[in-house]
Amino acid sequence: MSTRSLSYRPLVALAAIGLTVAAAVIAFNVVGLRMTRPLTALAAMPREMAFVYLSALVIGLAVFAAEPFVGVLLLFAVLPLESMFPSLKLAGVVLFAVWFFRRLLRSESWKPLLSGPYVVLAAVFLAYVIASSYWAVSSSAAMHGVIQLFLLLAWSLLFVDLVRSWERAELLAKLLVVSGTVAALLTLKQASEGAIRAGGEITGQVNGTALMLLAIMPFAFYLLRGCRGKLWRMLGLAFVPLAVAAVALTLSRMGLLLLPVVLSVLLWQTFRGKRGRALIIPLIALGLVGFTWFVPWNRLEKRLGTVPQYVEGMLQPGDAALSEYSGRGYHIQVAMEMGRDHPIIGAGYNSYGRLFRDEYQWSVRGAPGFWGTSRSPHSSWPGIFAELGVIGVMLWALLLGAGLMSAWTAWSSTRRRGDRRRHFFVQATILSLLLYIGPYSLYFPVEKEKLLWALLGLSVALGTLARMPEAPTVPSEPLGARAP
Repeated sequence: MSTRSLSYRPLVALAAIGLTVAAAVIAFNVVGLRMTRPLTALAAMPREMAFVYLSALVIGLAVFAAEPFVGVLLLFAVLPLESMFPSLKLAGVVLFAVWFFRRLLRSESWKPLLSGPYVVLAAVFLAYVIASSYWAVSSSAAMHGVIQLFLLLAWSLLFVDLVRSWERAELLAKLLVVSGTVAALLTLKQASEGAIRAGGEITGQVNGTALMLLAIMPFAFYLLRGCRGKLWRMLGLAFVPLAVAAVALTLSRMGLLLLPVVLSVLLWQTFRGKRGRALIIPLIALGLVGFTWFVPWNRLEKRLGTVPQYVEGMLQPGDAALSEYSGRGYHIQVAMEMGRDHPIIGAGYNSYGRLFRDEYQWSVRGAPGFWGTSRSPHSSWPGIFAELGVIGVMLWALLLGAGLMSAWTAWSSTRRRGDRRRHFFVQATILSLLLYIGPYSLYFPVEKEKLLWALLGLSVALGTLARMPEAPTVPSEPLGARAP
């Protein structure tokens, strides 16, 4: 079903109302009863409130069953603000179950999903992670990671199957920028109140919020360059300066390093593509105003002064003096040492934290201190090497390559056809995906990041759309044409 034959407004409104009421009821009772478990709060709440909650949840599920893409739309839209809506994590699980059983009941073919390498490689990677639980230090921790990885794969699979038109893909990007704008505003508000914390997916951690905003920025530039509606172009124009100020306010050193690089690439693409070129000067002016108005220069200057030692500490992780600026390099050093001890099959999924705490921090030199809790490898590739060995690294690289190649297929196809708007959208998707595959993977265990799996699924869907025969339509503008 295409977006042209279905109006999403009533379905989105109905599902949003139902899920909002459900989330509000459960949140009210969690706070009021001082409970941390929503199911416990549900059991303790009055019958009338429980009835309202369950009724609202049923409304949302009914809409999901009628059109699962509406659920994907809502959950993707609130991704930068997911920490504010913890109930929506459960909604994602329910959405996948509804989608799966809906396909079974309607006897839909699974062949389109298995026609490309991405889903097969994802299944193989998941199977290998499950197998690694048998030699992991803690089978319970490994299985917890397996469940998390399965849910991320299921989330990605929804994009592969349900993004069946370019209009759907564009709608996802629009709502993501709306939600990202709210996250940027929350960052500015919290910083003005004296707390350098942000409304990102990772609660209370500034790095996650900074990198999330940077990953959304290519889609904001797409709204500037490729979107037809003036309202959406103005949204893109508003998001960029807000995001620039918000990233600076997090004082995330990786965010500060990547911010000028990402902006330079996006501005250069806009200048070369001609469309949106007239907005470059207003965009830079607004960015400078926002940066000057919101960012405390003394704190920023002090933070930037630690960047050289921070980078040097990552490149020379054995230096305890440099590790005082950031323990990230030491954690990567431990991951590499762990990988050398288990080079082929790794130490087992989710084993890094316990092995770091109990063994490796006592034997690997250069630690800036000692930790009494389980730790993260702070980097994707060394972490996968430590836990899954060379086999895991190869499977992960093939999986990322399959998603990237699908996006490249869409890039080549739209360029060959001279479809400017769709070409700009694919460019934005590729750049955001490359941020995760490249610099983010050196900074985060990105295999556990929800937006990465969404981008992989979206890339595969775009590749499928690009290979479809083009319906006879009015030719779009050539890539080099000027905007009216």
